[in-house]
Amino acid sequence: MVTREELQRRLWPSDTFVDFDHSLNTAVMRLREALNDSSENPRFIETLPRRGYRFVAPVEERSVSLTETIQAQTGEVSVSESALAKIA
Repeated sequence: MVTREELQRRLWPSDTFVDFDHSLNTAVMRLREALNDSSENPRFIETLPRRGYRFVAPVEERSVSLTETIQAQTGEVSVSESALAKIA
C-alpha cells in the first residue's frame, strides 16, 4: 500500500503548491483509463478509502537478457529464425 501522504511527498516537493487531492485523483483516474481498470471492480489499482492505493495484480519477476535490454533502449527489433520460418 502507498499512502496518499507518501505519494504527495514523492510527487510534489514541499515548495510546490498544487490542489493535491484533485491532482492525485486525476492521476489515478488516468492510470486506470490506461490500464482499462475500474475503481468499482479493480484489477490493478485498489483504492483504500482515506488511506491510499494498492497495486493488486499479480507481479512476475522476469529475467531480461543484456540483448533484450539494449534492444529496448535503442528501439531495435530482432526476429528469430523460427519466427521467420513461421511467416514464410
